[in-house]
Amino acid sequence: MISSQYEHIEYVVRSIERRIRERPDFGVLDSQTVLALDVVMHALQYTHAKDGLLLWREALWRRTLSPQARSAIVEMMEYLMTAAANGEISAVTGICNCLQAVVDPHVFGTADA
Repeated sequence: MISSQYEHIEYVVRSIERRIRERPDFGVLDSQTVLALDVVMHALQYTHAKDGLLLWREALWRRTLSPQARSAIVEMMEYLMTAAANGEISAVTGICNCLQAVVDPHVFGTADA
């Protein structure tokens, strides 16, 4: 992988952490926060994380991303970015169609998140 791909992965992880931390106390979650929580769940499933549901609930209710969840996101994103760079979009959608969004450089708004 090239450095810009690693930068994108770090940007996605920071954006997910921010979305989880800053989600509203009440009411409906916005689509960006839902995407962030989806990415956490897919990453935990992708890596077969022990206690994955517990870690996802921690992200939802405690508004924190555990080191294990963060590591799972990085591992899944490395796979997705490599697959996308090789034109293997079916590898991305094989996990979930929503993950096409996270390989997009404009996911979660601007890159200065």
